[in-house]
Amino acid sequence: TIVCGTAMSQRWRSALPILSGRRVTVREICESDAVPLYWATASPELREFVKAPPSSVEGFRRFITKSRTERAAGRGGAFAIIPAGDTSPAGVFQINVVEEEVGVVEWGFVLAVSLWGKGIFAESATLILDFLFGDVAAERVQGWSALENRRAIQALKKLGAVPGAIVHDYPYFDHPLVGQLWTIVAEAWRN
Repeated sequence: TIVCGTAMSQRWRSALPILSGRRVTVREICESDAVPLYWATASPELREFVKAPPSSVEGFRRFITKSRTERAAGRGGAFAIIPAGDTSPAGVFQINVVEEEVGVVEWGFVLAVSLWGKGIFAESATLILDFLFGDVAAERVQGWSALENRRAIQALKKLGAVPGAIVHDYPYFDHPLVGQLWTIVAEAWRN
């Protein structure tokens, strides 16, 4: 059992695991994901409530390289979301270690609009949370959502996330939006 105040496991520094469910597989992003991720995240509807993903294939290549460097340093990483029956990613979960000593990880995610409402997000998020609270030994996973993003808020609530701080003109978004912090703690997730 990890006690608050102890360091998280760093076993994942060499590579992120492949996590599989019934409708989806999540795995570490790789260079060949740049083109499909660019097209999966190009929708203006998707970009309305999030910080815009890279605006070019080359931007995704830089993001992938940086994510793999961050993972090797133990500071985070990124998972590609691969729907069952596909070989190309349709979204990303990014994780960042915020406070290793107390087990705080921040996450962000984006999923192609064509897959909204199909259970892909919920299954992917469950796999990621099981990994973070299990293998990584995180005590808290947190992330921001725009208050205007009703779809994301409903999805987070279904996962058991609890709303917290509200920040006006939160700088994470590309345009002025009100951001709210959502948190899931290990004990609640395990129960």
